[in-house]
Amino acid sequence: MAQPEAVPAFQQGDGIRDYVFPICRVEEGNLVGFLGTAFLIGTRGYAITAAHCLSAETGLAAIFVGHDGWYSWGVTEGHEHPTEDIALIRLAGRGWKSIFTVSPAPEHSSRDYSSFGYPEDAYWEVVRNDVAAPRPDLVYTQGYVRRRLTDIPLGHIRGSSFYELSDVAGAGCSGSPIFVRERPRWRVFGVYVGERRTEGGSSVGYAVRSDAFADWQPEGLAHTVSAEALLA
Repeated sequence: MAQPEAVPAFQQGDGIRDYVFPICRVEEGNLVGFLGTAFLIGTRGYAITAAHCLSAETGLAAIFVGHDGWYSWGVTEGHEHPTEDIALIRLAGRGWKSIFTVSPAPEHSSRDYSSFGYPEDAYWEVVRNDVAAPRPDLVYTQGYVRRRLTDIPLGHIRGSSFYELSDVAGAGCSGSPIFVRERPRWRVFGVYVGERRTEGGSSVGYAVRSDAFADWQPEGLAHTVSAEALLA
């Protein structure tokens, strides 16, 4: 895998994978760990993900697809929300763009949504010579909001402001955008952070509500996250 300063083959285009990308650990040019999903906002290289995806202290990188394979792009900043499982990261380089806005408006039960992410179950599905080769693959999910949750403990999921979702995206999709397809850009109203499965076999997903973090202003950012996402 190429290093960030040696990636002329990657040019951001119109594919979803140019805006929604995997976060990984990279050591000496090699992908050594898959951490989750993130998506770009604004034009300055900022992206949103789940805070628990930033578990790697070194070698954190975004990876994108160029004409001859995956390329890593260094992460230069990382800011964690004080209460919710949300983080803002920044990628090296210039000229980034996004197809997303971040909405401070609340949603309610029955709202349909779409999402893209990189589930862990697809990460190891390519096998060559009896060896599983790591390869993130973009997967689409859709569903509807079952209900809003506030101050209801969800065990391993940090925070207090959630949407309970009809569908489980799975491990690896933490950090995926929960959005509505609108013009001119898709409106994000949540970020996928995990799931809960009962002993009876039922399962639901959870997203942090954007009304809980859209007005967040991390240290060093001159305005809120939602304002950053409006930059074009």
